[in-house]
Amino acid sequence: MLWVRVLDVLRLAVTAEGRARLLTLLLYRDEVHQTTPYTAEDRYPELFDFVAHIAPGARRILSFGCSTGEELSALRVRFPAAEIVGAEINPRSRRVAAGRMASDAETMIIQPQSLAGRFDVIFALAVFQREPHKVEEIETQDCPRAIGSIASMPR
Repeated sequence: MLWVRVLDVLRLAVTAEGRARLLTLLLYRDEVHQTTPYTAEDRYPELFDFVAHIAPGARRILSFGCSTGEELSALRVRFPAAEIVGAEINPRSRRVAAGRMASDAETMIIQPQSLAGRFDVIFALAVFQREPHKVEEIETQDCPRAIGSIASMPR
């Protein structure tokens, strides 16, 4: 219903975070699959602990869809010696993540298009669209392309 969409837009327009989401949707409508840039500090502790247990010597880690960097902080705690790469499509989220990780010389935040090299561990948590009807509405085909670009990276 149109009035629901208008209400959604108005609700977003009142905060800086909401305006950033609207701008991202306007500028990257065909590329964005995530409905929200919200994340939380250490939201997958069991998974992170398990991976740290099975891959304690991981030297290079990718967080695909790192959002505002909370995941990068959680990974740093578990992998203190690793190079951590956060890839994020949302420019505002990249800026926030870069600020969050500014004092960490072994962590870099990049656009997904800039991915290169090998990774010992790759995380892609809650990255793809959680509301499939929206993917259908905008008639995008980017999810398989994103997966394919990761799969075709040099090993």
